[in-house]
Amino acid sequence: MSHQRIEHFIKSLLQNKDDGPCIEWPFSRFKNGYGSMYFNKKTKTASSVVCELVYGKAPTAFHECAHSCHNKPCVRPSHLRWATHLENAKDQQTSIKDSRFKLTLNQAAEIRCSSLSQKELASKYNISIVQVSYILNNKVWK
Repeated sequence: MSHQRIEHFIKSLLQNKDDGPCIEWPFSRFKNGYGSMYFNKKTKTASSVVCELVYGKAPTAFHECAHSCHNKPCVRPSHLRWATHLENAKDQQTSIKDSRFKLTLNQAAEIRCSSLSQKELASKYNISIVQVSYILNNKVWK
């Protein structure tokens, strides 16, 4: 992927201050789903690079880039922040618990029977892909 295309994408991303839907990293990704890029002589997650460009360096070595949307490839600045690993884990658990109240039992059953992708289901029901995965794997709405 051309360095200029990535640079153009990052510049347009940094100008985007509104809180809309996820903007997924359109370039290379790590196997775990996070966007990957080369920055300051290191391969890093695209979300952590965007977080650093928007909010400055991580406050401590114990901070990581956290997604309020819990969507790994998302790089929308308003969905990112610095958090400790513990804060990030607690936030994700809270979000998963909260998803129970965003859906009905019938909607969870519809998700389990659907032939749509997890991404399409997340969009359709206005929940994160992680929440869809937990429903499909019977971790919530059992």
